[in-house]
Amino acid sequence: MHKWNLDVLYKSIEDSQYLADRKTLLAKIEQLNELAASLEVADIETVKQILVLKNDQAALVRKLGAFLSLSDSVDSSNNEVKSHLGQLMQDLSKGTEASATINNFLASIENLSELVADEYIKEHEFYLQEIIDGKQYQLSAKEESLISKINLNGVNNWEDLYDYLTSTYTMDYAGGKISLTEVRNLAYSDDQAVRKAAYEAEIAGYAGIEDSLAYSLNSIKGHVNTMVELRGYEDAIDMTLIASRMSRTTLDALFAAIDDVLPKYREFLQHKGKLLGHENGIPFYDLFAPLVKSDTEYSIEVAEKMVLDSFKTFSPGLHDLVKRSFDDAWIDYLPRAGKRGGAFCSNLPMIKQSRIMHNYGYDLGSVVTLAHELGHAYHGHMIEDHHMLNTRYVMPIAETASNFCELILSEAALKTASRNEKIELLENMISDATQVIVDIYSRFLFEKSVIENRKDKFLSAADLKALMISAQEQTYGNGLDKDYLHPYMWACKGHYYSAGLNFYNFPYAYGALFSKGLYAKYLEEGDSFVAKYDNMLMNTTVLSSEAIGDLAGVNVREKEFWASSLAMITDMIDEFIELTSQGI
Repeated sequence: MHKWNLDVLYKSIEDSQYLADRKTLLAKIEQLNELAASLEVADIETVKQILVLKNDQAALVRKLGAFLSLSDSVDSSNNEVKSHLGQLMQDLSKGTEASATINNFLASIENLSELVADEYIKEHEFYLQEIIDGKQYQLSAKEESLISKINLNGVNNWEDLYDYLTSTYTMDYAGGKISLTEVRNLAYSDDQAVRKAAYEAEIAGYAGIEDSLAYSLNSIKGHVNTMVELRGYEDAIDMTLIASRMSRTTLDALFAAIDDVLPKYREFLQHKGKLLGHENGIPFYDLFAPLVKSDTEYSIEVAEKMVLDSFKTFSPGLHDLVKRSFDDAWIDYLPRAGKRGGAFCSNLPMIKQSRIMHNYGYDLGSVVTLAHELGHAYHGHMIEDHHMLNTRYVMPIAETASNFCELILSEAALKTASRNEKIELLENMISDATQVIVDIYSRFLFEKSVIENRKDKFLSAADLKALMISAQEQTYGNGLDKDYLHPYMWACKGHYYSAGLNFYNFPYAYGALFSKGLYAKYLEEGDSFVAKYDNMLMNTTVLSSEAIGDLAGVNVREKEFWASSLAMITDMIDEFIELTSQGI
């Protein structure tokens, strides 16, 4: 069937265990409410009691929320599931004020060095220190509770509107109707006429929902600006960097290195454009065009074998975890009506598993995506023995293991590739890198400009399109044909539509380049690196982004590290251009 199995969570929303856990959650919320009302002294017994209760509640929330959100992701038309998601949020709102009271109480701890004499509290030292450090951005308990309740029927609904519209909307194509996911997948067709027609249909099709999406994006980013001001952050980037356990020095070093190599990516795009018959840069509709596409159809069974064989060369632990994911139906592979586009992995540490949603297309790119998401699953495996409060890794680190696993698969495939297969693999790897370096940079610049402009005015769909074009021109430059840009990239990327997760763009660049630096370390150190890598992943939930780099032996604060990682890709570009200089 190639669908995931969620029975280990719950069989349905009528499942007796699901209903029992909903009741237990309410009881836990009430316990925390009572505890919040009785707080006096932050001694070992009280802090330990708080941590135990919060861990218990977090496990229940993750389990219930995962079941509902995973169910919704593959069937957006199930209104009953949506209703239960709403009810869960309502239930959680009953404990918001108490949660804020408890966090304010923990933030006031002045003797943490004494409290960590208790082993259980010691295991939560990083978690507690983050709360203490974040005290300056915390509002009063009543204010936090009010914001949470307002969000339920405010910004949360704007987020839901985006998901609903983009998963259910259809547009005209070739005399029929086609979903947004389907029309975007045609960008990978081996027929240029199909790619161009799909691009034109996509651009025209957004007219039916552009105003609704513009209202959604304005409401979400307006909310973000309000939160920045209320909490006292320097700006939205500052808020994101603090949440990412990352310094602006590191972000600046990353983008400084990227700025230096943009001309090389433009050279690649111009070269690819010429191979496809274009003289003024590559049009957006040919950005993902396969130059050499093998006739091989990569069945799901073939994909799984490729992944297992390549992962086994790295470590038995990675191989075994992935085999378990295949054997136990962790993956929902195929697209269908009502299913979200794209792919993601949801770690479920409370049951020591993960679930992966895919929209498999039987091509090599789909195999690489499978390897990518399984990297997330392996990351989840490495942190599953932490307490629930210690299972959150931040955005920049989130894409590390996934990109590392992509490299393992791709490098293994390159070793046995024929000339045409090598061209295909290199082009795929460089195109993917172009997306996470050049396109991600354009998305960062776009989001930054939207948030800044939203302070003073409402941004119409026309305004948003103009900002997107400007961002693409700044990053892609003459690599893209200026007559065929993509003014609606803000309408098809869900990362913009989260009030609590801003700038989910630069983490992809960070993860891609950080993983390349780690892979270079692996090539240098061999099998001895595996234990270091696993230890690094295990600690990603309890260290800053910079300290995680230190643990792996790299300095992410310095432009030189990022430049060395980028050089691995520019070498690929040179090899690809040389390999195809006489055509394909």
